[in-house]
Amino acid sequence: MRIIILMLVCVRASAQVANDNIEERLQLNINKPIHSSTAGANVQWKCINKALTSKCLVYHNDQWFSFTVAKDGDYYINIDAQQCRDSKGVQMIIIEGNPCEVSTYKILECINQIRTEDVFVEVPALKTGIQYLVNVDGFLGDFCEFNIGLSDKPKGFPRKDVNLDTLKIESRIEKKVVTMKWTLDEKLAKDIREFKIIRNSKVTVEIGMGRNAYGSAMNDYSFTDTLKSAGVYYYNIYGIRERDEMPLLLSQRKFTLDKREMVERKQVSKVLPFRLNFKEHEMFRLRLYNYDGDHLLWKHEGECQGEGELFMIDPQPYVAYGLKKFQLLVFDGDGNKVDEIYFRVDNDGGIIKE
Repeated sequence: MRIIILMLVCVRASAQVANDNIEERLQLNINKPIHSSTAGANVQWKCINKALTSKCLVYHNDQWFSFTVAKDGDYYINIDAQQCRDSKGVQMIIIEGNPCEVSTYKILECINQIRTEDVFVEVPALKTGIQYLVNVDGFLGDFCEFNIGLSDKPKGFPRKDVNLDTLKIESRIEKKVVTMKWTLDEKLAKDIREFKIIRNSKVTVEIGMGRNAYGSAMNDYSFTDTLKSAGVYYYNIYGIRERDEMPLLLSQRKFTLDKREMVERKQVSKVLPFRLNFKEHEMFRLRLYNYDGDHLLWKHEGECQGEGELFMIDPQPYVAYGLKKFQLLVFDGDGNKVDEIYFRVDNDGGIIKE
């Protein structure tokens, strides 16, 4: 009898799980995932061949599952909804051999750590009439809970990405905003159903393929993201293949947001805006004094261009000489005072009316 054993990671609980030993392993049925956890599991050392796996992983708290398939072919072990104490993800070994007969074990693959997103592991060329075993263990002593299932289609992301680097992409970060724009070639556009963008292991957005009036796939796409805190951010752009829902890693980008960029500078106006209360073509006079009104700094006479015309007074040349407080007098064309405005300039050059 040939047996494949898969090793994964898991969550802590107080009671020992029912499938702690291989004799009590749980059955995985096709496309019917189940919830599980390490729940205080212990290692069944007599069923482990440490000599074959010592260079790949260290056992901590394993549990067992089993399954058979109705027809030959490629299948997937899907793991999703991981909640781990230390966020270390999962580890996996694939072994061929008889259960608990360690001398028959043959390592098909040893995966030292699997990502923490929803993930699938492809198990190729399975045969009918053979019982396969799945052994789940905590990576570096982590404790996790998760959903695990056998399926005929992948769910989530492959355990190891191969970056196809097929996009013509422009990317930048300005202040707190990340922007990415990319173009697909015609061949890839026909093969992709949608995009998924992952930021630091979390799905950020899904973008469907656009179609023009003739039903042809659009080639140009864009994405923006506003960051809320300083740090390093990794973005993966995946294309979900139409025919089998396989996620293809199309591009990777890294952005760093400095703490200084998170400080919002106070927006200040360095000129004094005010509206003229004169009708169109009426004459007016402006006089800018120091705060005490004993030194004339600037004067202006003109014709109003329209009722409520916006006028700007710039005191900054006088601020350079040390003045901080001002008064502005507004007169009509006959010399009658119609307004008196007091204001000061703060340390950032901003105008504060009094």
